[in-house]
Amino acid sequence: MRLERISIGGVLRFTDPVTVDLASLPAGLIAVTGNIGEGKTTLVEAPLAALYRSFPSRAGVPVVDYATTREAYLESIFTVDTRGRYRARVNLDGQRRAADAVLEHTAPDGTVTLLNDGKLSTYDEAIARVFPPRDVLLATAFAAQNGAGSFALADKRGRKSLFSQI
Repeated sequence: MRLERISIGGVLRFTDPVTVDLASLPAGLIAVTGNIGEGKTTLVEAPLAALYRSFPSRAGVPVVDYATTREAYLESIFTVDTRGRYRARVNLDGQRRAADAVLEHTAPDGTVTLLNDGKLSTYDEAIARVFPPRDVLLATAFAAQNGAGSFALADKRGRKSLFSQI
């Protein structure tokens, strides 16, 4: 699974839309730098927030609580070898505290299929069918700044549970 693109707008510090095309970055070490409060953690956690509808370092709080506009959104595009590309988009209305979401699949042959009907419940089901559980991603490929989901910080039961899921 490769993260190809992150887009965010109207969420926390990102009042204006920002897109980071990771597929076009050069090889080598890439750093996200800036002053405290400038959105580094938000940007890095946005892909997981788009998938699981909460930021890892702000567990339990739905992303809609961080929307600053009526047209806020989080979008991530992932490529999975042999399966194609997945676009996960969560639209957020910060004023009404409402949200909808869509998971779209583009097959290797270019066929595009919507995997849900826009409702959050069917979105969560589609995410669960396609992607590993949030806890598994946090313990493996991604890590939250505050250590949430860290394998090293999990108790014996938590580590055993993660191993069984992996």
